[in-house]
Amino acid sequence: MINYAKFWLKIGLPFVLMAVSAMTSAARDRMCFERFTTTEGLPSARVSAVCEDTEGVIWIATWNGLCQWQDGELTPVKTTADGKHLGRMLQLQPLQDGTISFLDSDRNWHRYDPHRRIFLPMSDSVAVYERLPRRCRYSEDNEGAHFVRRGVTYHIPYDKGTNSEKQLRCYYEDRRGQIWLSFNNSLYRIWFEATPFCYFRDWMLGRYVPFQASVRSLYTLSDNRLVAGTKNARLFGLDRAPIEVPGSIYDMAEDSHHRLWMALRDSGLFYCSDGSEPVPAFDNWDAVGLHSPFSLFLADDVQRLWVGTWNRGVRILDVSGERPVLLDTLHFENLVSVRHIMRLSDGRMAVCSTHGLHIFTADGKLVVSSPTNLNVLYAAELPSHEILFSTMDFGLYRLTCEGRCVTEQTLLFDDRIVAMIWGAGDVLYLVSDERLYLYHPTAGTYEVLNESDFGEVISFSEATVTIRNDSLLLIGASSGLLEVNLNQLPIYLKERSAKSSFAFFGSATNCIIAALVISLILALVFVVRKRRQRAVEADMDADENCAALSEEPLKLSVKAPILKHEDQQFIADVKRVMTEVIGQRDVDVNLLAEKMGMHKNSFYAKCSRVLHTTPAALLQDMRIDYARQLLEQGDISVKRVAVMSGFKDPKYFARVFRAKMGVLPSQYGGKSSEEVENEPS
Repeated sequence: MINYAKFWLKIGLPFVLMAVSAMTSAARDRMCFERFTTTEGLPSARVSAVCEDTEGVIWIATWNGLCQWQDGELTPVKTTADGKHLGRMLQLQPLQDGTISFLDSDRNWHRYDPHRRIFLPMSDSVAVYERLPRRCRYSEDNEGAHFVRRGVTYHIPYDKGTNSEKQLRCYYEDRRGQIWLSFNNSLYRIWFEATPFCYFRDWMLGRYVPFQASVRSLYTLSDNRLVAGTKNARLFGLDRAPIEVPGSIYDMAEDSHHRLWMALRDSGLFYCSDGSEPVPAFDNWDAVGLHSPFSLFLADDVQRLWVGTWNRGVRILDVSGERPVLLDTLHFENLVSVRHIMRLSDGRMAVCSTHGLHIFTADGKLVVSSPTNLNVLYAAELPSHEILFSTMDFGLYRLTCEGRCVTEQTLLFDDRIVAMIWGAGDVLYLVSDERLYLYHPTAGTYEVLNESDFGEVISFSEATVTIRNDSLLLIGASSGLLEVNLNQLPIYLKERSAKSSFAFFGSATNCIIAALVISLILALVFVVRKRRQRAVEADMDADENCAALSEEPLKLSVKAPILKHEDQQFIADVKRVMTEVIGQRDVDVNLLAEKMGMHKNSFYAKCSRVLHTTPAALLQDMRIDYARQLLEQGDISVKRVAVMSGFKDPKYFARVFRAKMGVLPSQYGGKSSEEVENEPS
């Protein structure tokens, strides 16, 4: 019996825990929500109870009567068919016969027939329609309401415009899997969509804590815990609460002593153990030249930590002992600022710098370098043992085994790759500023994922990337963390391809129909003109003295749709708000919606309906138009124009401007070209 127990503890229990962990990580869905107030049809902003009847209709009890939600529509019910006022309601109970019982403000129970809209006598013979058992755990704090669903914590922030919303009054889970949350002045309908993409603006493993900054570093510890470092000097994952560190965390690595090393670009190299405060690696930064560490790589077999700095090359440290020891310094003219370090399959080290890609032996001897005019961002080793690397100038190159540098012909897109990672099935994931590419080197093909797939615009300008449990791709973003379920991704891509084929067929059919209609119209125009010409010739034959007739060419005009007054006002408000923020860099849909006094989902939907575009696309168009006006003045540099137009990166601005205007900003208005600094923010 003891042997079986040992077998269970050593083999069975870990296997079960791994299986449960995998199931939990694969069960994350995208949370969607809709917010209701009196503007959307609630009889009162105070909702006291929610229930679902036998027909699947949702009933909402308020302080001023009932409200019915069915087929996506809210319908208030304040009076009965015979004129009786429903009044303030405190509780709701659906009954088996399809009626609803409710408790009024005088603590009396009433029974209501929703079909005939009349009161019925209370009856003990009618049983209560039982609700489903609760599947989520709910809580709240000063930031908002939180609930845990399938092991994942979701968050609904409070309305920042008022303090009256800060109380969760009731919650209800219906049979569709929807969650209804009632606050002091609003009601939320929450539902979940199965998708391989889930974007988190807060730490999703444990207690709710918002990131509030770019997630710059991700690392999986030896015990499979995920840790994340942000640019606002916080470390997530070692404890329930984030740990404050002395500076922005740019990279991390764990040694054999389970110490987590952190590259704090503005503060130096630090390390910490589980639950301890960060400790500086050296007392004198000047002696070792580690003022601004940027990237880390730990060679596990020899416990050597390669530290890439932003202005002093590479430092190689021995971290096998209690304190680190400086072993070597790699610093020469073309190796000053280092972005990324990786180890190749043959044990050599690849160092990406602002002046080329450099290959070293394991003990730090230079073997080969790419051209030094290439500002290298990231690199990955291909199955052919060649090295694929990206550059700041939107180009991808390949360093061959013979040391030659050639352009990668299978990836000639105009995009800047900021991170790479290998996945299962010979797939190399390439992360750009706003997109994710799935590259298949053997086949020489790739797929593209962007905001239409993610569900919102996400900026990966300083991305970090890792893969957990061989199934979850995690990418750090400017204000959160994107999780991609790699097990669901092939199914999603197949369905997307099928939809695209159907859409193409539909668009081709529409084009054929449009061509036929246009041909018919042209034929009618030709017939009418021909008849007029024959009539004129007949009149001229009948009377030689008849003046020559001239006819105006037939013009086809399309009458523009007449906008409602509220839509015209909406357009004016959008232009006003976007003009106010056009020069601000950190503008997102949430900020625009807040300035418009609307919820983000409602603002997005109205832009799509009235303006036929997204808020992000509209803001970008206005920024480019504003930049065009500035360039026409002729006395402002391209870099200054990019900043004044709200673009963070002048090179990204140049790429967008060229896509919109057909020329580079340096070529617009006869301006001279200028060089843009490449140091990252």
